Amino acid sequence: MTDKIWIQTPQCLVCWKNGLIQVDDLEWARHQNGIEIHRSLSNSVAEREQIITGTHPGCWQEMFSEEE
Repeated sequence: MTDKIWIQTPQCLVCWKNGLIQVDDLEWARHQNGIEIHRSLSNSVAEREQIITGTHPGCWQEMFSEEE
């Protein structure tokens, strides 16, 4: 059985806030031991991006949305 742990993410460059993402502890251990994040974590792409860059999904949308 695996447990879930909370990972603090880096400061977002859009809103300047940190975030928290919940991950599987065994998956996180695999990532910490050198396995690429997309191969080790079953979290969503948006959550993995937040772990890497700190960019929250809503902030990502704000940065890359096309205004008309």
